[in-house]
Amino acid sequence: MNPWLWFTNLFGSKHYTVKLDVTYDETKLEKVVNNLVCFKKENVTAPKSTYIKAGDSQFEIVPEVLGNTVKKKALIKLIGKDLSTGITKIDLEKENLYKLPKYYAKDKIVTDALAKANKYAGGTITYDFDYTTETLDYETSKDWVKISKDFKVTLDESKVGDYIEKLGSKYNTMGSSRPFTTAYGSKINVYGGDYGWKIYFDKEKTKLIKEIKSGKDVEREPVYSYKAKCRKSAKDDIGDSYVEVSISNQEIWLYVNGECKVNSSVVTGDPTRGHQTYTGVYALTYKQRNATLTGPNAGGGSYSSHVSFWMPFNGGQGLHDATWRSSFGGSIYRGSGSHGCVNCPYSTAAVLYKYVEEGFPVIVY
Repeated sequence: MNPWLWFTNLFGSKHYTVKLDVTYDETKLEKVVNNLVCFKKENVTAPKSTYIKAGDSQFEIVPEVLGNTVKKKALIKLIGKDLSTGITKIDLEKENLYKLPKYYAKDKIVTDALAKANKYAGGTITYDFDYTTETLDYETSKDWVKISKDFKVTLDESKVGDYIEKLGSKYNTMGSSRPFTTAYGSKINVYGGDYGWKIYFDKEKTKLIKEIKSGKDVEREPVYSYKAKCRKSAKDDIGDSYVEVSISNQEIWLYVNGECKVNSSVVTGDPTRGHQTYTGVYALTYKQRNATLTGPNAGGGSYSSHVSFWMPFNGGQGLHDATWRSSFGGSIYRGSGSHGCVNCPYSTAAVLYKYVEEGFPVIVY
């Protein structure tokens, strides 16, 4: 400026722009920021998203925690900008400098997940086992409901399968050992065979999953692949109606509702030729009048025998009349026994045929 020309400014004006060039030491600034009260570890609470947990009687939402964690890098960047513009005050909340939860309790995705989880675990399935019941409720099913971090609700089907396997180990009786009191009053254990209760794993699993997802209360028996005639207790599924065959005594009994309808001597399979009658508890497969039994002989060739009453219980082994025999019982079965069947006198077979039916228990020991 020329001081001698001051009077020229009386008749006009000029505008000048001055650029304020501010620089700062980023390392020192970061150090200053690190020492702010809001970054002291003891003063910082991290934000937490809402989540769903299993409560005492249903699933519950645990509210989010807002916390007070500041976005350090964003704050440092804003401070640098404000230094160059002369701003001296920063509102952390207004500038969105707090870290926030990803999910909130009122988010629709959260409330929908809660409703779905409680639907899955809300129904009660009561299994009827005749002598007792087994109840599947929230206390068990809550552990099968899985809720991901992004609130997708699924059912752990492998745990459903584990539950059905436990039911089977507890209530299936097919092939298991059973206490049995013989016609002579002896207490024995019989095991093996195909008689008894058996839960159909695949079909029961499919049905149970569908019921769990429906959220409804259900009372029913399991889906069975095999059923016994009764179930009085965990081990008693034979009841008071059955056929009893004693190999050692070569004797047969038929009980109907606890009453002995017939008792006689028989001839069972020949163990000396590998044709022994197998022990166990079996379900009668079916019954047929006037059948022809055929099969190979141990020494070669084959046999063909006509019978008036045919009642198979274990594959090709069954109860039938044997009119070609003149005597029964004793030790005939050793050396001159059947091919595995229980040979009965004609009159005995006729009584058996009258009372037995498909599924009738046949106990061989």
